[in-house]
Amino acid sequence: FFYWLAMGHESIDLPEMFAEYETDFTRLTGEVSGILDSSLENAEFDSVSASRSLESAEQAVRSMEMELKTTPSVRNKLLPKIKGYKDEVKRLRALLLEANRRQLMGTSPQGLGISREHRDRLSSATD
Repeated sequence: FFYWLAMGHESIDLPEMFAEYETDFTRLTGEVSGILDSSLENAEFDSVSASRSLESAEQAVRSMEMELKTTPSVRNKLLPKIKGYKDEVKRLRALLLEANRRQLMGTSPQGLGISREHRDRLSSATD
């Protein structure tokens, strides 16, 4: 909130602030979805970037929740949206965990070994 005041947004109201957080959330979850989509084509993907974007999306949801606590007049109207956003974060987190697992195991979504030769070398080195 103080950031907004410092930027000259002295008379910003809750719906406008909420909309800003929603815009951030939508952008960030879009970034995560894009990264996860690319992981379907290639086992190598930017897991760190996806995790950071997902954490930022979670922060946007927490910020929306905080805004609702300060203005109960719109709380009941916007709580279902926040629940949907939380569900979306959970869904993306599960997909990210699955993509990370595939990356660690060296398999594509179709079950093909991407880094099979690397696993074979490790296996033969320990024999």
